[in-house]
Amino acid sequence: MPIAINEIRVGGYYSAGKKCDQLRKVTEIKKDDKNRNRVIYVSKSIKIKNRTFSFAATLANPALEQTFASACCKELTSSEIDALRNNSIILASE
Repeated sequence: MPIAINEIRVGGYYSAGKKCDQLRKVTEIKKDDKNRNRVIYVSKSIKIKNRTFSFAATLANPALEQTFASACCKELTSSEIDALRNNSIILASE
């Protein structure tokens, strides 16, 4: 089930993908030349330890907020984030 657009926030962690096995972190939300919100985020697998985040889309054409929301399964809770940190999925510097 997609998330609501109003749930998207800078710094938020989200599970995404068909199997909800992708981890996304929003780094910025900015307006494009048509005054639409674009979501800049980094991503990685939620299953692979010790991997760093990388930008998921080109910075020249970030995802529209509706596209981002539709791809996300849910925003992660603080306890889910802590569990991913404890399992070396989210690294200390992230």
